[in-house]
Amino acid sequence: MEKRERKHSSLKRRLIEAFCITSIIPVILVNLFSYFNTSSIVRDNVEELARANLLQTKSSLDVWLESCEDTLLQLYTDDEIVDLVDKINRGEDVSVSRNQLRRTLHGLFFSKEYIQCISILTESGTLVFYDQITGSSTRNSWIDGVGFTREELYEQVSADNETHVISTRKAMESGAEDHYLFHLGHRIIDYRDVEKQLGIVVVSVDEELLSSVCSGQNIQDSFNFMVDRQGRLMSYPDPGQLSAQAISWSDDEAERMKAYREFVAGSTLGGAHMSVDFVY
Repeated sequence: MEKRERKHSSLKRRLIEAFCITSIIPVILVNLFSYFNTSSIVRDNVEELARANLLQTKSSLDVWLESCEDTLLQLYTDDEIVDLVDKINRGEDVSVSRNQLRRTLHGLFFSKEYIQCISILTESGTLVFYDQITGSSTRNSWIDGVGFTREELYEQVSADNETHVISTRKAMESGAEDHYLFHLGHRIIDYRDVEKQLGIVVVSVDEELLSSVCSGQNIQDSFNFMVDRQGRLMSYPDPGQLSAQAISWSDDEAERMKAYREFVAGSTLGGAHMSVDFVY
């Protein structure tokens, strides 16, 4: 009797083992395969969505920057501005020419969203501007905190016929509101004598433009940010980090991707599971 019961128990155990092997374990394996397959599909979809988001953000940014560059173009080729700057450089009716130039700059603000300051630095070293942040033509909110001297600024922008981008920095405090500006600069061109050095014009744009572009296309649980060619933050969800060094710039895209991943992983906005991509 005891031997028969042991055989019965052994048979029962083998049947349970066989059931597990033929039924439960395949179900577990199928579920695991389904999980990893689904995770891979979701990850690929997220990466595709993030890429599309970045490309749309870049497209929107290009449109806005083209608008700002159009304003800059109007300024550095305007015949009236050219003649007034030329007079200032020659020392002719300097006071009258400066006042007229200020009025011209002031009149350009009414239709220019995000532009906070327009500044002209002449070849003779005269600075003429109108500043929305300070509300005046006597207190410039950015030029003495841009990171280099006026002479260095002039040399940099007047060296060629390209548009120069000056990275985001905090402007002079005005009231309780903080302002962060980036700048587009170009040498003034007189098409009657294109080699003549007259001065430079700088259009100062509120970083809110970049911030609105970055956040306008965001997908859930994601964020966009911008860096300049030195790896400093031009736009970032935390304004306190603007102009901080985000990465050590490299022309190698693989190195830049690695640096971006490390930066995001070490930031307060990073997470355990993340996907990072960039466009240039």
